Amino acid sequence: MAARVKTPHTIITFPTTAAAAAFEASARELGIAGRAIPVPSAVHAGCGTCWSCLPDQAESVLAIAREQSLAIEGVHTVDLY
Repeated sequence: MAARVKTPHTIITFPTTAAAAAFEASARELGIAGRAIPVPSAVHAGCGTCWSCLPDQAESVLAIAREQSLAIEGVHTVDLY
């Protein structure tokens, strides 16, 4: 059996759970790459939900967030399974 390997992911955090929910709803509607996950322990955030995407998708995800005026607290790179 092959061992799982951690790979870099971009983690986008939000100031509130409502902001995370609004981002997720817009992401689904607009087909934004990534998924909502619990905030990894290596990252501190205002709420417990974050958006995870691959690093090469981060700029397009952030551009859409800016266009939609979606609240973002921070952007981090974390190794995840």
